[in-house]
Amino acid sequence: MAESNNHHQSHRGMMTVQPTLDEKRAVAARGAAGVLAVGVLALVLQSAAAATPTWGYFSNPDAGSAAENGYFGPWRQCKQLLYGRERCGSAVSRFQPVVAVWVAGLSATGASVLLAIFVVLSVIQLAMASSAKRILMSYSTALIAKVALATLATLLAIVASGLFALQTDDRANSFLITRGEAFYMQLAAIALNFGVLVSAVYEGIYARRGGDPTKLRDVHTSHGNTIDNPGYREAHYPTNGLTLRCIGIDNYGVVFQ
Repeated sequence: MAESNNHHQSHRGMMTVQPTLDEKRAVAARGAAGVLAVGVLALVLQSAAAATPTWGYFSNPDAGSAAENGYFGPWRQCKQLLYGRERCGSAVSRFQPVVAVWVAGLSATGASVLLAIFVVLSVIQLAMASSAKRILMSYSTALIAKVALATLATLLAIVASGLFALQTDDRANSFLITRGEAFYMQLAAIALNFGVLVSAVYEGIYARRGGDPTKLRDVHTSHGNTIDNPGYREAHYPTNGLTLRCIGIDNYGVVFQ
């Protein structure tokens, strides 16, 4: 009976390890999936901001019959005409954006490219977290690369907004400048990119504390008993002329009779 109890206790001790490993792998997989989702949202918003032409609007209402209205961005400038028409090009208006606007577009595009690479690495990392196997690179390398990419993407997004902010009113030609939808999308992208960076850093901290699913292994520990040890023999210990026979091991130690 004691041997049967010992066997069940050993079996329970072995079974308590596996759920812990599975839980850690599940946490890593959920974290990777969450970061991937945030990264995709950041990529979509950043790409939309870089591609949308309405970073700003220009107008000179004091010019009378020569008044002009339109919108502009890093890649496109359009002048609004009568009856809802518009004309686009680099020389359609007397208003000309500063060079910083074009550089801001390059920075926004660079942030989009970095986020795209971030998403690809997140997919690979999610596959590693789900399968607990190394794919193309080590788990730690993917995490370090993701942190670096998120940092650079956030910095480029900030640079893009800062450079476009250099475009102010054109006093020489009496043009007033107002910020457009794409500029505010770029500001929102900064916040979302920073959220991606924080998530990637948190993933790295969790992995360094033992949450790397590719390094988690099952370690079974069991106590020796008569079933696992075919050479077991009952021991007899003489004490004051009495012979004590070891009949098993319980939770409090050796049981004698």
